[in-house]
Amino acid sequence: MQSAGPGQGSTFILRFPSAGDGVETRAAASGAGGAEDKRRLRVLVVDDNIDAADAIGTLLTLSGFEVALAHAPADAMERAAEFDPDVILLDIGLPGKTGYELARDLHAHPVAARAKLIALTGYGRPGDTLQADAAGFAGYLVKPVDVDQLRERIETIGRDEGVDIAVARR
Repeated sequence: MQSAGPGQGSTFILRFPSAGDGVETRAAASGAGGAEDKRRLRVLVVDDNIDAADAIGTLLTLSGFEVALAHAPADAMERAAEFDPDVILLDIGLPGKTGYELARDLHAHPVAARAKLIALTGYGRPGDTLQADAAGFAGYLVKPVDVDQLRERIETIGRDEGVDIAVARR
């Protein structure tokens, strides 16, 4: 931050890494080295707040993940079938269907069923996490989300799945 003094305004400079800057690939824990180990972890972000979904998607893309977005339950089902995500970040308060209901539909889908679900929501009451557990979520994060915590949660799932993970250096 720079300022010439009171009443003179301020200048703020934000620096973001580009997708190709400072990215390293960590080998998968399995060490198998097959073709499946070479791809980036795929993350589907489902949020009806388009700006929030875009922001999370951009941050995850800059961190080296392959990202797709959906903004409604029907779009999420269609996108999951096309994209075959490893992880689905799922808002709970969606139009027409709750994230809990959508989670059950995703678990029943032949392609999306293998994806690990992480709730990314504004709902933070104690009972909400119990509902998420019952709906088969692998994690529960309350907005505003700590990006490092989110990235670590996704990376942990990726390691468990044996997928190489590209992460931006800090």
